[in-house]
Amino acid sequence: MQSQADRAEPERKPDRESSWSFARLRDSQIQQLLVLFCASAILLTMAFVIISMALAGGYPLGVMAIVDGATALGLVTAIILALRRKSPRLQILLVCMSIPANLFAEILLQGAGAWPALLLIGLSPFMLGLLAPIWLTSLYTAGLIGFYSLYLAGLPGEAVTFAGHEETYLTAIALSVIASGSALAAILPKKVTGAAFASLDKAARQESALKKRYADYATLASDWHLEIDEFGIVTDFLGPGHAAGCNWRTLFYDWEEQAHVFNEALKTRAPYENIRANMRVGTLSRRVEVTGQPISHPDGGFAGYRVIARDITDKAEAEEKLKVLAMCDRLTGLKNRHAFNEAVEARLSQTDGQETAVICIDLDNFKNLNDRQGHECGDAALAELGRRFREFEEAIPGLEVFRLGGDEFCALLSTQWDPQRIHWLAEQFAEAVSRPIPVDNRLIDMAASIGAACTGPNKTLANALERADAAVYEAKSLGGGQCILCTGEIEVRLERRLAIRRDLAAAIANGDIRMRYQPIFEVRSGALSGVEALARWNHPVYGAIAPDEFITIAESSRSIVSLGQYTLRRSCIEALDWMKRHGASIQLNVNISPMEITSDGFIDSLLSILTETGFPAELLELEITERGMFEDVEVSRSRLNTIREHGVGISLDDFGTGYSSLSRLESLPIDRIKVDRSFLTQAVESQRAQKLLALMSGIGGIMDVEIVAEGIETEDQLRLVRLAGFSKVQGYLLGRPAPIEDLDASNLQAKQHAPELRQSA
Repeated sequence: MQSQADRAEPERKPDRESSWSFARLRDSQIQQLLVLFCASAILLTMAFVIISMALAGGYPLGVMAIVDGATALGLVTAIILALRRKSPRLQILLVCMSIPANLFAEILLQGAGAWPALLLIGLSPFMLGLLAPIWLTSLYTAGLIGFYSLYLAGLPGEAVTFAGHEETYLTAIALSVIASGSALAAILPKKVTGAAFASLDKAARQESALKKRYADYATLASDWHLEIDEFGIVTDFLGPGHAAGCNWRTLFYDWEEQAHVFNEALKTRAPYENIRANMRVGTLSRRVEVTGQPISHPDGGFAGYRVIARDITDKAEAEEKLKVLAMCDRLTGLKNRHAFNEAVEARLSQTDGQETAVICIDLDNFKNLNDRQGHECGDAALAELGRRFREFEEAIPGLEVFRLGGDEFCALLSTQWDPQRIHWLAEQFAEAVSRPIPVDNRLIDMAASIGAACTGPNKTLANALERADAAVYEAKSLGGGQCILCTGEIEVRLERRLAIRRDLAAAIANGDIRMRYQPIFEVRSGALSGVEALARWNHPVYGAIAPDEFITIAESSRSIVSLGQYTLRRSCIEALDWMKRHGASIQLNVNISPMEITSDGFIDSLLSILTETGFPAELLELEITERGMFEDVEVSRSRLNTIREHGVGISLDDFGTGYSSLSRLESLPIDRIKVDRSFLTQAVESQRAQKLLALMSGIGGIMDVEIVAEGIETEDQLRLVRLAGFSKVQGYLLGRPAPIEDLDASNLQAKQHAPELRQSA
């Protein structure tokens, strides 16, 4: 690319040797022309007169011949000086004094003056005034008037007579007036025209300087200033290169998406501004931003456009780089979510019928890797995966890989439906993830859950993305580290999952999710202690859907927060209404998903619902699983403390099914521990399980928390719980989940066991 200095053509300075062009004449050049013309004319006249007199035998040889020779020598000298451009004032003096000197010499040498000679001398100031400076003309005229006074008035013998009468004084006055008039005739026009010429010359010089200044500014700013006539021809061009006389269409091209704006402006002869195009001037090609203003003829007719083309090549290149950076994930070097959205939009707008395969990749337990090894290690692993995935892009035409989030990736491939090839590609991604990654002299093992789907005659790209995402969660539900392709029975199962996901939001909004309440009893007294609110959904197509199924789908679709708010609000309203009708107080237990408690705004939402419904905070208890509490202990501890400060209780649900340790359990602010039903199932036949139940009860006493047994279904299980020292129980034996209106009946059923409980206690 040429530099700006190379592009700018240096302005050509006027050549003083080629100055005879009439378009470039200046006052000094006019003077030289006059000197040459006058001197040559006088020489020719003298030569003609002398030759004529000599041929007639009337030219005396003597002093006058010497005077004529000196006069001719002076004129030749003036011509030589003019040609050589030297001594301009001497040139003027030699030309202007040639005739007066010659005539004065004749008067002095031959006696009485001749009237024609004196008259010519009186007219000589006019000639001098045309060529000489004003001061020299004035001095010459004053000297000439003095000569008349001295010669005619002081020497009466040389008087001039007319018709026999001597008019010496009058002649002197007349010749003086003639001399003054001839001087004024030369000086006054010269004064006026000289001022006008000087003014015009100054204006021309200023215009030239201004044009040069604008040219310099345009060159320094890499801008172009053009004037284009109504026929599209560039009539004036200011800036690097040459384009005057060209049609503007040879200069500008590629107007990008603004072409219609530019063409409409040309059609209506309206102004336009900041329209981007490419500009080519000779070998120079630049990206420019064009602004044009229409110009008019004096009669108001359209005369073309005055245009400024601003060089934005560097700016455009920088914008392209920024665009690339905006579309690129810095850590992995893959395209980011913004680029993914644009790619999806572009493929949705395609009309060629090309099918697209979608492969969603979600790393398994990546958060645990960050927690165990540190975020630097996690970043290094992601960077290596990005390098491996980029190798796939280079090796497989049409493949694009995107990083959508922390540990989520997605690949799009333009291809015909080929289950074997798509499954093979998904396996390649799985192999790339599972291949050990060296980080800081150690190897990191990773796995990914991968789901794949493809568009088809009745399957849009949006549908394929949805099915591939559902396949990922299907793979995770199977333990992770698997590739699931949406085909056959799997696709039928995923279609159910997708239908449930799509309909869940509407079910929440329409109030189709019903609440059922399972009673919780005191072990010793058999009295009703509280209820656990459980969500139930009867789908219009699939019928009753198990809570585990639609809650898991809600977590995968990020709608668990709205579901949790719905169940909490509705259970608070229904439980408070029951308490008001029966004049009693019971504790309300509501399950909270791990994603809810770690989401932003959960505590504000909880307090807002309590305020809105009027439910007493001290009667509300939130049940959270081990997984929810121990995924991020610090965050959990902080939020649970805040919740308890507002009077809401905390219960650890499904204890014993996770991987909790006593040290971590002791650090959490909880009020109750609910032992999972799996322990009770084993305890009937296993003495070891019975000892574990007793140990759990002891832990409750040490930690000063209540131990609740859930899932009581048989009398033997109830007896073991009583012997182990549990404080509260719940299960099908004592009461099934039912509408809040049936709570009294459930309580009566439980009272059948109350005597036994009280007697055993």
